[in-house]
Amino acid sequence: MLQHSKSLISFRVISLRMILALFLFTGIFSFSSSNCSAEIEEAHSNLTPWSGYWWPHYEGAILGPLSKYDKTTGKNSTAWEKNNHPSGSQVPKWFGYCHAWAASAVMEQEPRKSRQVQGPASSLVLKVSDQKGWLAVGHAKDVANSYGDRFGDNRGSEDRHDLAPDQLWRLLKLYVKQQGIPLILDVEAGDQVWNYPIYAYRIQYQPQAGTNGIYQAKLGLWMADDAVAPDFVGVKVRYQTYQFTFRMQNGSVLMGSGKWVGNSLKDHPDFAWYPYVARPENPEIDYKLVKKMLTGSGATTSPNENRPNTIADNNRPDSGNNTNNDNSSTTESRPNNPIIPEGVDLLSPLELAALVMNRTAAFNFDVSIDRFEGGIYSVGETFKISAKSEKPGYLYLLHIDPQGNLDLIYPQAGQDNKIPAGKLIQIPAQKSKQQFLVHGPKGQHRVTAVVTTRPLLLSGLISGTQQQQMTQQKVDKQKTESRPVSQKQKSKSQNQPQNKKVAGGAGQENLKEYQSYQTGQFRWHPSQQKIISELLQQYLQDQKNPLTASGEIDINQILGKFAQDEVLFLVQ
Repeated sequence: MLQHSKSLISFRVISLRMILALFLFTGIFSFSSSNCSAEIEEAHSNLTPWSGYWWPHYEGAILGPLSKYDKTTGKNSTAWEKNNHPSGSQVPKWFGYCHAWAASAVMEQEPRKSRQVQGPASSLVLKVSDQKGWLAVGHAKDVANSYGDRFGDNRGSEDRHDLAPDQLWRLLKLYVKQQGIPLILDVEAGDQVWNYPIYAYRIQYQPQAGTNGIYQAKLGLWMADDAVAPDFVGVKVRYQTYQFTFRMQNGSVLMGSGKWVGNSLKDHPDFAWYPYVARPENPEIDYKLVKKMLTGSGATTSPNENRPNTIADNNRPDSGNNTNNDNSSTTESRPNNPIIPEGVDLLSPLELAALVMNRTAAFNFDVSIDRFEGGIYSVGETFKISAKSEKPGYLYLLHIDPQGNLDLIYPQAGQDNKIPAGKLIQIPAQKSKQQFLVHGPKGQHRVTAVVTTRPLLLSGLISGTQQQQMTQQKVDKQKTESRPVSQKQKSKSQNQPQNKKVAGGAGQENLKEYQSYQTGQFRWHPSQQKIISELLQQYLQDQKNPLTASGEIDINQILGKFAQDEVLFLVQ
Protein backbone atom coordinates (compact mmCIF):
# COMPACT_ATOMS: atom_id res chain seq x y z
CA MET A 1 0.00 0.00 0.00
CA LEU A 2 2.90 2.27 0.40
CA GLN A 3 2.13 5.73 -0.64
CA HIS A 4 3.02 8.76 -2.73
CA SER A 5 4.77 12.02 -1.93
CA LYS A 6 2.72 14.94 -0.69
CA SER A 7 4.44 17.05 -3.32
CA LEU A 8 1.79 15.92 -5.81
CA ILE A 9 -0.93 17.69 -3.85
CA SER A 10 -1.34 21.43 -4.16
CA PHE A 11 -1.93 22.30 -0.52
CA ARG A 12 -3.10 25.53 0.92
CA VAL A 13 -0.69 25.24 3.86
CA ILE A 14 -1.94 26.57 7.13
CA SER A 15 0.84 27.60 9.47
CA LEU A 16 1.05 25.69 12.70
CA ARG A 17 1.96 29.00 14.33
CA MET A 18 -1.42 30.36 13.29
CA ILE A 19 -3.16 27.29 14.66
CA LEU A 20 -1.27 27.42 17.94
CA ALA A 21 -1.80 31.16 18.23
CA LEU A 22 -5.52 30.68 17.72
CA PHE A 23 -5.64 27.85 20.24
CA LEU A 24 -3.75 29.95 22.78
CA PHE A 25 -6.04 32.88 22.04
CA THR A 26 -9.06 30.75 22.83
CA GLY A 27 -6.90 29.40 25.65
CA ILE A 28 -7.92 25.80 25.80
CA PHE A 29 -10.80 23.56 24.89
CA SER A 30 -12.78 22.30 27.83
CA PHE A 31 -14.70 19.26 28.93
CA SER A 32 -15.90 17.99 32.24
CA SER A 33 -13.56 15.64 34.06
CA SER A 34 -13.86 12.97 36.69
CA ASN A 35 -11.21 11.55 38.98
CA CYS A 36 -13.17 8.34 39.42
CA SER A 37 -13.41 6.90 35.92
CA ALA A 38 -12.28 7.34 32.35
CA GLU A 39 -14.17 9.78 30.17
CA ILE A 40 -14.87 9.38 26.46
CA GLU A 41 -15.27 11.63 23.45
CA GLU A 42 -16.27 9.98 20.20
CA ALA A 43 -17.82 10.87 16.87
CA HIS A 44 -18.71 9.42 13.46
CA SER A 45 -18.84 11.52 10.30
CA ASN A 46 -22.08 11.79 8.33
CA LEU A 47 -20.18 10.91 5.16
CA THR A 48 -18.44 7.52 5.12
CA PRO A 49 -15.58 7.31 2.59
CA TRP A 50 -15.22 4.24 0.38
CA SER A 51 -12.28 1.88 -0.07
CA GLY A 52 -10.31 1.96 -3.29
CA TYR A 53 -6.97 0.82 -4.66
CA TRP A 54 -3.86 3.02 -4.28
CA TRP A 55 -2.47 2.36 -7.80
CA PRO A 56 1.28 1.81 -7.06
CA HIS A 57 3.64 3.36 -9.59
CA TYR A 58 6.14 0.49 -9.66
CA GLU A 59 3.38 -1.77 -11.01
CA GLY A 60 2.15 0.80 -13.54
CA ALA A 61 -1.22 -0.03 -12.00
CA ILE A 62 -3.08 3.04 -13.24
CA LEU A 63 -2.17 2.45 -16.90
CA GLY A 64 -5.13 0.11 -17.48
CA PRO A 65 -7.79 2.71 -16.53
CA LEU A 66 -5.83 5.45 -18.35
CA SER A 67 -5.72 3.44 -21.59
CA LYS A 68 -9.54 3.28 -21.52
CA TYR A 69 -9.71 7.00 -20.80
CA ASP A 70 -7.55 7.66 -23.87
CA LYS A 71 -9.72 5.43 -26.08
CA THR A 72 -12.91 7.24 -25.12
CA THR A 73 -11.51 10.79 -25.18
CA GLY A 74 -8.72 10.72 -27.75
CA LYS A 75 -6.31 12.05 -25.10
CA ASN A 76 -2.79 10.77 -24.41
CA SER A 77 -2.76 10.46 -20.61
CA THR A 78 -1.03 7.05 -20.69
CA ALA A 79 2.12 8.46 -22.31
CA TRP A 80 2.29 11.27 -19.76
CA GLU A 81 1.93 8.78 -16.91
CA LYS A 82 4.73 6.57 -18.26
CA ASN A 83 7.06 9.54 -18.61
CA ASN A 84 6.33 11.10 -15.24
CA HIS A 85 5.61 8.04 -13.07
CA PRO A 86 7.60 5.21 -14.65
CA SER A 87 7.08 1.66 -13.44
CA GLY A 88 9.67 -0.97 -12.61
CA SER A 89 11.75 -2.36 -9.77
CA GLN A 90 13.80 0.86 -9.49
CA VAL A 91 10.73 2.81 -8.34
CA PRO A 92 10.21 3.03 -4.55
CA LYS A 93 7.37 0.67 -3.76
CA TRP A 94 5.51 3.19 -1.63
CA PHE A 95 5.00 5.64 -4.51
CA GLY A 96 1.44 5.62 -5.76
CA TYR A 97 -1.93 7.37 -5.75
CA CYS A 98 -3.01 6.83 -2.14
CA HIS A 99 -3.52 10.57 -1.68
CA ALA A 100 -5.63 10.75 -4.85
CA TRP A 101 -7.77 7.77 -3.83
CA ALA A 102 -8.27 9.28 -0.35
CA ALA A 103 -9.37 12.60 -1.82
CA SER A 104 -11.78 10.97 -4.26
CA ALA A 105 -13.17 8.78 -1.46
CA VAL A 106 -14.30 11.84 0.50
CA MET A 107 -15.33 14.01 -2.46
CA GLU A 108 -17.00 11.55 -4.86
CA GLN A 109 -19.81 9.02 -4.86
CA GLU A 110 -18.45 5.48 -5.06
CA PRO A 111 -18.77 3.67 -8.41
CA ARG A 112 -20.47 0.39 -7.54
CA LYS A 113 -21.03 -1.37 -10.87
CA SER A 114 -19.79 -1.47 -14.46
CA ARG A 115 -21.21 1.14 -16.79
CA GLN A 116 -21.22 2.10 -20.46
CA VAL A 117 -19.69 5.53 -21.04
CA GLN A 118 -19.75 7.72 -24.12
CA GLY A 119 -16.74 9.93 -24.74
CA PRO A 120 -15.74 12.30 -27.53
CA ALA A 121 -13.84 9.54 -29.32
CA SER A 122 -15.80 6.36 -28.58
CA SER A 123 -17.97 4.49 -26.08
CA LEU A 124 -16.65 1.82 -23.75
CA VAL A 125 -17.69 -0.38 -20.84
CA LEU A 126 -15.85 0.59 -17.64
CA LYS A 127 -15.40 -1.75 -14.69
CA VAL A 128 -15.53 -0.41 -11.13
CA SER A 129 -11.72 -0.36 -11.08
CA ASP A 130 -11.59 1.78 -14.23
CA GLN A 131 -14.02 4.32 -12.79
CA LYS A 132 -12.18 4.51 -9.47
CA GLY A 133 -8.92 4.92 -11.37
CA TRP A 134 -10.35 7.84 -13.36
CA LEU A 135 -11.56 9.52 -10.17
CA ALA A 136 -8.17 9.02 -8.51
CA VAL A 137 -6.20 10.71 -11.28
CA GLY A 138 -8.79 13.49 -11.24
CA HIS A 139 -7.80 14.24 -7.63
CA ALA A 140 -4.03 13.79 -7.85
CA LYS A 141 -3.23 17.45 -7.15
CA ASP A 142 -6.22 18.76 -5.23
CA VAL A 143 -6.34 22.13 -3.51
CA ALA A 144 -6.50 21.33 0.20
CA ASN A 145 -6.23 22.66 3.72
CA SER A 146 -3.22 21.11 5.43
CA TYR A 147 -2.29 20.83 9.11
CA GLY A 148 1.09 19.76 10.44
CA ASP A 149 4.43 19.46 8.70
CA ARG A 150 5.39 16.44 6.66
CA PHE A 151 8.45 14.69 8.08
CA GLY A 152 11.23 13.78 5.65
CA ASP A 153 10.64 16.40 2.94
CA ASN A 154 13.56 18.57 4.19
CA ARG A 155 11.20 21.49 4.64
CA GLY A 156 9.71 22.92 7.78
CA SER A 157 10.40 21.76 11.29
CA GLU A 158 11.20 18.07 10.65
CA ASP A 159 9.79 17.40 14.12
CA ARG A 160 9.25 13.65 14.56
CA HIS A 161 6.55 14.28 17.16
CA ASP A 162 4.42 16.43 14.86
CA LEU A 163 1.38 16.22 14.49
CA ALA A 164 0.90 16.75 18.27
CA PRO A 165 -1.96 14.69 19.74
CA ASP A 166 -3.82 17.67 21.21
CA GLN A 167 -3.73 19.40 17.81
CA LEU A 168 -5.01 16.24 16.15
CA TRP A 169 -7.79 16.00 18.75
CA ARG A 170 -8.87 19.53 17.90
CA LEU A 171 -8.95 18.73 14.17
CA LEU A 172 -10.96 15.54 14.68
CA LYS A 173 -13.46 17.48 16.75
CA LEU A 174 -13.72 20.22 14.12
CA TYR A 175 -14.08 18.00 11.05
CA VAL A 176 -15.54 14.67 12.13
CA LYS A 177 -17.64 15.64 15.13
CA GLN A 178 -18.85 19.15 14.39
CA GLN A 179 -19.05 19.16 10.60
CA GLY A 180 -19.63 15.45 10.06
CA ILE A 181 -16.97 15.07 7.34
CA PRO A 182 -13.88 12.80 7.16
CA LEU A 183 -10.37 14.10 7.73
CA ILE A 184 -7.47 12.62 5.75
CA LEU A 185 -4.35 11.64 7.71
CA ASP A 186 -0.87 10.52 6.78
CA VAL A 187 -0.52 7.79 9.43
CA GLU A 188 3.20 7.13 8.79
CA ALA A 189 5.50 9.13 11.08
CA GLY A 190 8.58 8.51 8.91
CA ASP A 191 9.67 9.55 5.41
CA GLN A 192 6.92 7.70 3.53
CA VAL A 193 3.35 8.93 3.16
CA TRP A 194 0.36 6.65 3.80
CA ASN A 195 -2.93 8.54 3.45
CA TYR A 196 -6.29 7.35 4.79
CA PRO A 197 -9.67 9.13 5.20
CA ILE A 198 -10.71 9.05 8.89
CA TYR A 199 -14.46 8.80 9.47
CA ALA A 200 -14.70 8.00 13.20
CA TYR A 201 -12.65 8.49 16.34
CA ARG A 202 -12.78 7.70 20.04
CA ILE A 203 -10.66 9.24 22.79
CA GLN A 204 -10.74 7.74 26.28
CA TYR A 205 -8.87 9.66 28.97
CA GLN A 206 -8.35 9.67 32.73
CA PRO A 207 -5.99 11.22 35.30
CA GLN A 208 -2.53 9.72 35.46
CA ALA A 209 -1.81 8.43 38.95
CA GLY A 210 0.77 10.38 40.94
CA THR A 211 0.83 13.43 38.66
CA ASN A 212 -0.40 16.97 38.97
CA GLY A 213 -2.98 17.56 36.26
CA ILE A 214 -1.57 15.13 33.67
CA TYR A 215 -4.01 12.84 31.90
CA GLN A 216 -3.37 9.69 29.90
CA ALA A 217 -5.42 9.00 26.80
CA LYS A 218 -6.08 6.34 24.21
CA LEU A 219 -7.03 7.41 20.69
CA GLY A 220 -8.84 5.08 18.30
CA LEU A 221 -9.19 5.99 14.61
CA TRP A 222 -11.53 4.30 12.12
CA MET A 223 -10.67 4.80 8.45
CA ALA A 224 -11.37 3.40 4.98
CA ASP A 225 -8.60 1.03 3.91
CA ASP A 226 -6.96 0.76 0.50
CA ALA A 227 -5.68 -2.80 1.07
CA VAL A 228 -8.30 -4.00 -1.41
CA ALA A 229 -8.54 -5.27 -4.95
CA PRO A 230 -9.09 -2.59 -7.63
CA ASP A 231 -12.70 -3.73 -8.24
CA PHE A 232 -13.58 -3.79 -4.52
CA VAL A 233 -16.91 -2.15 -3.64
CA GLY A 234 -17.80 -0.85 -0.19
CA VAL A 235 -15.76 0.01 2.89
CA LYS A 236 -12.96 -2.15 4.25
CA VAL A 237 -12.29 -0.81 7.73
CA ARG A 238 -8.81 0.01 8.99
CA TYR A 239 -8.39 0.71 12.71
CA GLN A 240 -5.46 2.32 14.51
CA THR A 241 -4.83 2.96 18.21
CA TYR A 242 -2.46 5.46 19.84
CA GLN A 243 -1.40 6.53 23.34
CA PHE A 244 -0.72 10.07 24.52
CA THR A 245 -0.72 12.33 27.58
CA PHE A 246 -1.88 15.91 28.05
CA ARG A 247 -2.15 18.39 30.89
CA MET A 248 -5.31 19.67 32.49
CA GLN A 249 -5.57 23.17 33.90
CA ASN A 250 -8.69 24.31 35.70
CA GLY A 251 -10.66 21.44 34.18
CA SER A 252 -9.55 22.11 30.59
CA VAL A 253 -6.99 20.74 28.15
CA LEU A 254 -3.92 22.96 28.00
CA MET A 255 -3.05 23.33 24.34
CA GLY A 256 0.60 22.53 23.55
CA SER A 257 0.81 19.99 26.38
CA GLY A 258 -0.03 16.88 24.33
CA LYS A 259 2.75 14.28 23.98
CA TRP A 260 2.80 10.89 22.26
CA VAL A 261 3.92 8.11 24.62
CA GLY A 262 4.82 4.40 24.44
CA ASN A 263 4.94 2.95 20.95
CA SER A 264 3.10 6.03 19.67
CA LEU A 265 6.34 8.01 20.06
CA LYS A 266 7.55 6.27 16.89
CA ASP A 267 4.19 5.53 15.25
CA HIS A 268 1.62 8.33 15.02
CA PRO A 269 -0.08 10.48 12.35
CA ASP A 270 2.28 12.92 10.61
CA PHE A 271 -0.05 15.50 9.05
CA ALA A 272 -3.74 16.04 8.30
CA TRP A 273 -5.51 17.54 5.30
CA TYR A 274 -8.85 18.00 3.59
CA PRO A 275 -9.33 18.61 -0.18
CA TYR A 276 -11.94 21.06 -1.41
CA VAL A 277 -11.21 21.59 -5.14
CA ALA A 278 -10.48 18.68 -7.51
CA ARG A 279 -7.37 19.15 -9.59
CA PRO A 280 -5.61 16.53 -11.76
CA GLU A 281 -1.83 16.35 -12.01
CA ASN A 282 -1.83 14.76 -15.47
CA PRO A 283 -2.51 17.58 -17.99
CA GLU A 284 -4.28 15.09 -20.29
CA ILE A 285 -6.97 14.45 -17.66
CA ASP A 286 -10.06 16.64 -17.98
CA TYR A 287 -11.81 16.34 -14.62
CA LYS A 288 -15.05 17.92 -15.81
CA LEU A 289 -15.16 15.48 -18.69
CA VAL A 290 -14.52 12.57 -16.34
CA LYS A 291 -17.40 13.68 -14.11
CA LYS A 292 -19.70 14.14 -17.08
CA MET A 293 -18.96 10.68 -18.46
CA LEU A 294 -19.24 8.94 -15.08
CA THR A 295 -22.10 10.83 -13.46
CA GLY A 296 -23.40 13.44 -15.85
CA SER A 297 -22.09 16.11 -13.50
CA GLY A 298 -19.32 18.66 -13.96
CA ALA A 299 -19.01 19.62 -10.28
CA THR A 300 -15.51 20.28 -8.98
CA THR A 301 -16.16 20.60 -5.26
CA SER A 302 -16.89 18.31 -2.34
CA PRO A 303 -20.29 16.58 -1.94
CA ASN A 304 -20.63 18.88 1.10
CA GLU A 305 -21.08 21.62 -1.56
CA ASN A 306 -19.23 24.26 0.44
CA ARG A 307 -15.62 24.43 1.47
CA PRO A 308 -15.42 23.06 5.05
CA ASN A 309 -14.90 25.45 7.92
CA THR A 310 -11.29 25.55 9.07
CA ILE A 311 -9.38 26.86 12.01
CA ALA A 312 -7.62 29.33 9.72
CA ASP A 313 -11.03 30.81 8.86
CA ASN A 314 -11.41 31.74 12.55
CA ASN A 315 -13.97 29.02 13.06
CA ARG A 316 -13.72 28.38 16.77
CA PRO A 317 -16.36 25.74 17.46
CA ASP A 318 -17.57 24.92 20.94
CA SER A 319 -15.44 22.19 22.36
CA GLY A 320 -18.56 20.18 23.15
CA ASN A 321 -18.17 16.90 24.97
CA ASN A 322 -19.61 13.43 24.55
CA THR A 323 -18.77 11.48 27.66
CA ASN A 324 -19.73 8.01 28.70
CA ASN A 325 -18.90 6.96 32.23
CA ASP A 326 -20.68 3.61 32.15
CA ASN A 327 -17.97 1.12 33.09
CA SER A 328 -20.29 -1.82 33.63
CA SER A 329 -19.29 -3.58 30.39
CA THR A 330 -16.58 -6.23 30.66
CA THR A 331 -15.21 -5.33 27.24
CA GLU A 332 -14.12 -2.02 25.77
CA SER A 333 -16.86 -0.17 23.87
CA ARG A 334 -16.41 1.36 20.41
CA PRO A 335 -18.34 4.14 18.60
CA ASN A 336 -21.58 3.22 16.90
CA ASN A 337 -20.36 2.17 13.49
CA PRO A 338 -22.64 0.94 10.70
CA ILE A 339 -19.65 -0.43 8.76
CA ILE A 340 -18.73 -3.13 11.30
CA PRO A 341 -21.34 -5.91 11.74
CA GLU A 342 -22.95 -6.24 15.13
CA GLY A 343 -21.20 -8.74 17.38
CA VAL A 344 -17.78 -8.44 15.70
CA ASP A 345 -14.56 -7.23 17.36
CA LEU A 346 -12.21 -5.06 15.29
CA LEU A 347 -8.55 -5.21 16.33
CA SER A 348 -5.84 -2.70 15.49
CA PRO A 349 -2.41 -4.12 14.54
CA LEU A 350 -1.00 -3.42 18.02
CA GLU A 351 -4.03 -5.05 19.63
CA LEU A 352 -3.50 -8.10 17.41
CA ALA A 353 0.15 -8.23 18.51
CA ALA A 354 -0.98 -8.06 22.15
CA LEU A 355 -3.37 -10.96 21.49
CA VAL A 356 -0.66 -13.08 19.87
CA MET A 357 1.70 -12.46 22.79
CA ASN A 358 -0.97 -13.10 25.44
CA ARG A 359 -0.32 -16.31 27.39
CA THR A 360 -3.57 -16.65 29.29
CA ALA A 361 -6.76 -18.62 28.64
CA ALA A 362 -10.23 -18.14 30.12
CA PHE A 363 -11.11 -21.79 29.41
CA ASN A 364 -9.35 -25.03 28.42
CA PHE A 365 -7.92 -25.04 24.92
CA ASP A 366 -5.23 -27.29 23.42
CA VAL A 367 -3.51 -27.14 20.04
CA SER A 368 -0.93 -29.45 18.44
CA ILE A 369 0.96 -29.86 15.15
CA ASP A 370 1.18 -33.12 13.18
CA ARG A 371 4.87 -33.70 14.06
CA PHE A 372 4.26 -32.59 17.63
CA GLU A 373 5.93 -29.79 19.58
CA GLY A 374 9.38 -28.99 18.21
CA GLY A 375 8.86 -31.01 15.02
CA ILE A 376 11.34 -30.48 12.20
CA TYR A 377 10.21 -29.50 8.69
CA SER A 378 11.87 -28.53 5.43
CA VAL A 379 10.82 -25.60 3.26
CA GLY A 380 8.07 -26.73 0.88
CA GLU A 381 6.62 -29.45 3.13
CA THR A 382 3.11 -29.23 4.53
CA PHE A 383 1.72 -29.42 8.06
CA LYS A 384 -1.61 -29.73 9.86
CA ILE A 385 -2.92 -28.25 13.11
CA SER A 386 -5.29 -29.97 15.55
CA ALA A 387 -7.28 -28.07 18.18
CA LYS A 388 -9.82 -28.82 20.90
CA SER A 389 -11.70 -26.16 22.86
CA GLU A 390 -13.75 -26.45 26.05
CA LYS A 391 -16.12 -23.80 24.73
CA PRO A 392 -17.46 -23.10 21.25
CA GLY A 393 -16.06 -20.08 19.46
CA TYR A 394 -14.11 -18.76 16.49
CA LEU A 395 -10.68 -20.23 15.73
CA TYR A 396 -7.75 -18.17 14.41
CA LEU A 397 -4.28 -19.51 13.56
CA LEU A 398 -1.48 -16.93 13.32
CA HIS A 399 2.06 -17.74 12.24
CA ILE A 400 5.20 -15.97 13.52
CA ASP A 401 8.54 -16.54 11.78
CA PRO A 402 11.99 -16.12 13.44
CA GLN A 403 12.18 -12.51 12.23
CA GLY A 404 8.95 -11.50 13.93
CA ASN A 405 6.83 -11.43 10.76
CA LEU A 406 3.17 -12.22 11.37
CA ASP A 407 0.57 -13.68 9.03
CA LEU A 408 -2.83 -15.32 9.33
CA ILE A 409 -2.99 -18.91 8.09
CA TYR A 410 -6.59 -19.61 9.15
CA PRO A 411 -9.32 -18.69 8.34
CA GLN A 412 -9.11 -17.51 4.76
CA ALA A 413 -11.76 -15.52 2.92
CA GLY A 414 -15.04 -17.41 2.81
CA GLN A 415 -14.00 -20.07 5.37
CA ASP A 416 -16.25 -20.80 8.35
CA ASN A 417 -13.96 -20.78 11.40
CA LYS A 418 -16.61 -21.48 14.03
CA ILE A 419 -15.73 -24.57 16.09
CA PRO A 420 -17.84 -26.63 18.53
CA ALA A 421 -17.03 -27.35 22.16
CA GLY A 422 -15.20 -30.55 23.16
CA LYS A 423 -14.51 -31.82 19.63
CA LEU A 424 -11.06 -32.35 18.09
CA ILE A 425 -10.76 -30.22 14.96
CA GLN A 426 -8.11 -30.70 12.25
CA ILE A 427 -7.08 -27.77 10.08
CA PRO A 428 -7.00 -28.21 7.10
CA ALA A 429 -9.68 -30.91 7.12
CA GLN A 430 -8.67 -34.47 6.26
CA LYS A 431 -10.02 -34.37 2.70
CA SER A 432 -9.04 -30.77 1.94
CA LYS A 433 -6.85 -30.16 -1.09
CA GLN A 434 -5.35 -27.07 0.51
CA GLN A 435 -2.47 -27.50 2.93
CA PHE A 436 -0.43 -25.26 5.19
CA LEU A 437 2.91 -24.80 3.47
CA VAL A 438 6.22 -24.56 5.33
CA HIS A 439 8.35 -21.63 4.19
CA GLY A 440 11.54 -19.90 5.34
CA PRO A 441 13.50 -18.45 6.90
CA LYS A 442 15.18 -21.30 8.73
CA GLY A 443 14.83 -21.37 12.49
CA GLN A 444 12.10 -21.58 15.09
CA HIS A 445 8.58 -20.84 13.92
CA ARG A 446 5.39 -20.88 15.93
CA VAL A 447 1.66 -20.99 15.38
CA THR A 448 -0.48 -19.13 17.89
CA ALA A 449 -4.04 -20.44 18.05
CA VAL A 450 -6.83 -18.30 19.52
CA VAL A 451 -10.48 -19.08 20.21
CA THR A 452 -12.73 -16.04 20.71
CA THR A 453 -16.40 -15.82 21.62
CA ARG A 454 -17.00 -13.26 18.85
CA PRO A 455 -15.59 -13.15 15.30
CA LEU A 456 -12.66 -10.79 14.67
CA LEU A 457 -11.88 -8.22 11.99
CA LEU A 458 -8.11 -7.75 11.68
CA SER A 459 -6.96 -4.35 10.47
CA GLY A 460 -4.67 -4.30 7.44
CA LEU A 461 -5.33 -7.90 6.43
CA ILE A 462 -5.16 -8.72 2.73
CA SER A 463 -7.15 -11.88 2.08
CA GLY A 464 -6.05 -14.51 -0.40
CA THR A 465 -9.09 -13.66 -2.54
CA GLN A 466 -8.08 -10.01 -2.72
CA GLN A 467 -4.54 -11.00 -3.65
CA GLN A 468 -5.85 -13.20 -6.46
CA GLN A 469 -8.00 -10.33 -7.74
CA MET A 470 -5.03 -7.96 -7.68
CA THR A 471 -2.91 -10.55 -9.48
CA GLN A 472 -5.62 -10.84 -12.14
CA GLN A 473 -5.66 -7.05 -12.43
CA LYS A 474 -1.92 -7.14 -13.25
CA VAL A 475 -2.58 -9.79 -15.91
CA ASP A 476 -5.34 -7.61 -17.42
CA LYS A 477 -2.95 -4.65 -17.50
CA GLN A 478 -0.37 -6.74 -19.34
CA LYS A 479 -2.97 -7.74 -21.91
CA THR A 480 -3.99 -4.10 -22.33
CA GLU A 481 -0.37 -3.27 -23.13
CA SER A 482 -0.24 -6.12 -25.67
CA ARG A 483 2.14 -8.23 -23.64
CA PRO A 484 0.25 -11.51 -23.28
CA VAL A 485 1.09 -13.77 -20.37
CA SER A 486 2.88 -16.92 -21.50
CA GLN A 487 1.55 -20.37 -20.75
CA LYS A 488 4.58 -20.99 -18.58
CA GLN A 489 3.79 -17.90 -16.47
CA LYS A 490 0.15 -18.94 -16.16
CA SER A 491 1.10 -22.37 -14.95
CA LYS A 492 3.07 -20.88 -12.08
CA SER A 493 0.07 -19.08 -10.59
CA GLN A 494 -2.83 -21.28 -11.69
CA ASN A 495 -1.52 -24.84 -11.73
CA GLN A 496 0.74 -24.94 -8.67
CA PRO A 497 0.43 -28.42 -7.06
CA GLN A 498 -1.30 -28.26 -3.69
CA ASN A 499 0.19 -31.15 -1.69
CA LYS A 500 3.70 -31.59 -3.03
CA LYS A 501 6.98 -30.25 -1.77
CA VAL A 502 8.13 -27.29 -3.86
CA ALA A 503 11.60 -27.68 -5.30
CA GLY A 504 14.45 -25.26 -4.57
CA GLY A 505 16.11 -22.95 -7.06
CA ALA A 506 13.56 -21.49 -9.46
CA GLY A 507 10.91 -23.24 -7.40
CA GLN A 508 11.43 -20.67 -4.63
CA GLU A 509 9.70 -18.10 -6.84
CA ASN A 510 6.79 -20.51 -7.16
CA LEU A 511 6.82 -20.98 -3.40
CA LYS A 512 6.40 -17.27 -2.77
CA GLU A 513 3.46 -17.05 -5.17
CA TYR A 514 1.92 -20.24 -3.77
CA GLN A 515 2.22 -18.89 -0.25
CA SER A 516 0.39 -15.69 -1.13
CA TYR A 517 -2.72 -17.71 -1.94
CA GLN A 518 -2.57 -19.73 1.27
CA THR A 519 -1.88 -17.12 3.96
CA GLY A 520 -3.47 -13.84 4.92
CA GLN A 521 -0.79 -11.18 4.61
CA PHE A 522 -0.87 -7.98 6.67
CA ARG A 523 0.02 -4.69 5.07
CA TRP A 524 0.98 -2.13 7.67
CA HIS A 525 2.88 1.13 7.28
CA PRO A 526 6.65 0.91 7.91
CA SER A 527 6.82 2.37 11.44
CA GLN A 528 4.07 0.06 12.60
CA GLN A 529 5.53 -2.99 10.86
CA LYS A 530 8.91 -2.35 12.50
CA ILE A 531 7.42 -1.90 15.97
CA ILE A 532 5.34 -5.08 15.75
CA SER A 533 8.29 -7.12 14.44
CA GLU A 534 10.48 -5.86 17.29
CA LEU A 535 7.78 -6.63 19.87
CA LEU A 536 7.30 -10.15 18.51
CA GLN A 537 11.05 -10.82 18.42
CA GLN A 538 11.30 -9.67 22.03
CA TYR A 539 8.41 -11.96 22.92
CA LEU A 540 10.03 -14.90 21.15
CA GLN A 541 13.18 -14.40 23.22
CA ASP A 542 11.76 -14.03 26.73
CA GLN A 543 8.12 -15.16 26.39
CA LYS A 544 6.82 -11.94 27.93
CA ASN A 545 4.23 -9.59 26.48
CA PRO A 546 5.83 -6.11 26.31
CA LEU A 547 2.49 -4.41 25.62
CA THR A 548 0.89 -5.88 28.74
CA ALA A 549 3.96 -5.22 30.89
CA SER A 550 3.95 -1.53 29.88
CA GLY A 551 0.22 -1.22 30.48
CA GLU A 552 -0.31 0.04 26.92
CA ILE A 553 -2.88 -2.57 25.88
CA ASP A 554 -5.06 -4.89 27.94
CA ILE A 555 -6.37 -7.37 25.37
CA ASN A 556 -8.53 -9.10 28.01
CA GLN A 557 -10.47 -5.88 28.52
CA ILE A 558 -10.98 -5.52 24.77
CA LEU A 559 -12.07 -9.09 23.95
CA GLY A 560 -13.45 -10.41 27.22
CA LYS A 561 -13.17 -14.19 27.53
CA PHE A 562 -10.95 -16.01 25.03
CA ALA A 563 -8.41 -18.85 25.05
CA GLN A 564 -4.98 -19.20 23.51
CA ASP A 565 -2.34 -21.87 22.96
CA GLU A 566 0.70 -22.18 20.68
CA VAL A 567 2.98 -24.76 19.07
CA LEU A 568 6.63 -24.46 18.05
CA PHE A 569 8.34 -26.12 15.09
CA LEU A 570 11.73 -25.87 13.40
CA VAL A 571 12.43 -25.17 9.74
CA GLN A 572 15.77 -26.47 8.41
